[in-house]
Amino acid sequence: MPFSPEDCFEVSVGMITYKHADFIIDAIEGVLRQKTNFRVELLISNDNSPDATDSIIRDLILSRTFPDNIVLRYVLQTPNLGMARNFLWALDNCRGKYIALCEGDDYWNDPLKLQKQRDFLERNQDFILSFHNSDIVCEDNSLVRSKYLEEFNKTDIGFQDFSTGEIVLPTQSVFFRNIGMGFLPPSFLTVLNTDTFLYFMLSSKGKFHYHDDIINSAYRKHEHGVWTSRNSFQKSLSGLDTFLKIKEVFPSNKNLNSKIQTLRIQLVFYCFKSKSWYLFFKHYFKTLMLSFCDLSMFSKFFLFHKQILINRFSRVD
Repeated sequence: MPFSPEDCFEVSVGMITYKHADFIIDAIEGVLRQKTNFRVELLISNDNSPDATDSIIRDLILSRTFPDNIVLRYVLQTPNLGMARNFLWALDNCRGKYIALCEGDDYWNDPLKLQKQRDFLERNQDFILSFHNSDIVCEDNSLVRSKYLEEFNKTDIGFQDFSTGEIVLPTQSVFFRNIGMGFLPPSFLTVLNTDTFLYFMLSSKGKFHYHDDIINSAYRKHEHGVWTSRNSFQKSLSGLDTFLKIKEVFPSNKNLNSKIQTLRIQLVFYCFKSKSWYLFFKHYFKTLMLSFCDLSMFSKFFLFHKQILINRFSRVD
């Protein structure tokens, strides 16, 4: 269906893509299968992928018959914006009352996903976002692990719950009210974990609902994945950077202190393992000083030394 500037939509699906030639069809088809009683905008922002992603999308647009309820808008970014700026561009240009997220290497399995999430938020104005569970799959769609979320994560949550840093939202499951992106600080564009930053900001505006009535979406692990391609040291470093910048926005939140301390301890360990001594001492002494200010943090710091001695630190690459 051709795009018209006069069109208005109940839901926009923001789909960013980069080097997803092998996966983008699955992502798009998961959206086109949606059964809704409202109009849906699928906005695909291709960050100047060097592979065949662009030609695959264009071929699909020319050959595919689109459902009457779905309009596809496709933009090829030139030059490359970078992941954070491409994500923000997509969010800024989603024109629906609600926004759903699905990156170009993931996909949806439930054809009623958008209808269920939209209906819930329509009925519950104190909630700003809803999410559901996901499966982790390989490049060939074979199952790595079912049920991405731990049991404690399958619940409705508020800002204080989310600020512990322990709650996970599978990005391809997220659906939220489009309140504009003016509430995002400039530091949003400087972090790797832009999705986590976005959810923190949204959690300060309303509650999150967990859906147990939606078939699991698929989160794909592959060698080009922005997060899955990184080792534990890189993940800890990126996570620490993200949470330090979130802390600048919410300086009085004590839950964030605990999460930051945990990430520092992890980073110190990985620095120790890789003999990155400058970073090791930098973060070690920072962690030590913070530990004297909070007994719960000191206990974590003590446990870190115990784990080194018995060589049982979990998830070492």
